[in-house]
Amino acid sequence: MIRAKYIGFFLFALPVIGFGQETDLGAWNSITIESDLSKDFKVGLETELRLDNNMTIPYLFFFSPYGEYDLNKHIRFGAGYRYSYHLTDSDRSHRATAEIVFRNLTEFFMKKPRLDASIRLRGTREAFNLARTESTLRTKLSLSYNLPKTKLEPKAAVEFFYEFDQQLVYTFEDVKGVSGWDKYRIRIGVSYPFKKRHELFPFYQFQSGFNEASIGNTLGLAYVYDFKWK
Repeated sequence: MIRAKYIGFFLFALPVIGFGQETDLGAWNSITIESDLSKDFKVGLETELRLDNNMTIPYLFFFSPYGEYDLNKHIRFGAGYRYSYHLTDSDRSHRATAEIVFRNLTEFFMKKPRLDASIRLRGTREAFNLARTESTLRTKLSLSYNLPKTKLEPKAAVEFFYEFDQQLVYTFEDVKGVSGWDKYRIRIGVSYPFKKRHELFPFYQFQSGFNEASIGNTLGLAYVYDFKWK
């Protein structure tokens, strides 16, 4: 009963939050298959379809293979590649990603904590077929809490994007790129594992730019399958 109550309240609250902003509502739906090749090394493949215009028009599809290596219980390294097809302008892009995650941080302050915290530093380099590239540094703080006597795990995260050469400044002698903070995202959701190797993660996401009045509200549903090699 408690599982149904929490899930029902969360799914009801998401549309209210999203539409309350009086902005366009998007949808991100993803499927991820991942597997442990060893105790410390994991590989996976994520596919995602994103919709815009109040969840009526698909505008982006991508697939992204990745790998993760646990140096120890508190430090994880990751790398990945993402191929994206932008449906609105038929553009394609290729993104390389490298990251480091500092995780299980609350274990430094308490024993067997239900609250977990992690910090992720991610660098990306994305090249578009329409002759432009983007380099970004992303800093993300994530929190999760394991609810007693349930499988539900509420999660919250805030992420900041620092864009390199996001603007071009023209002078009589040269053209210079200006870097700066571009946008931030706030995401809340709840994960629900079921049948040992399956997990659902519905979420709501708010995004806003620092230098422009662009606001985005997104409802998302992520499904993860943990594949086990025989």
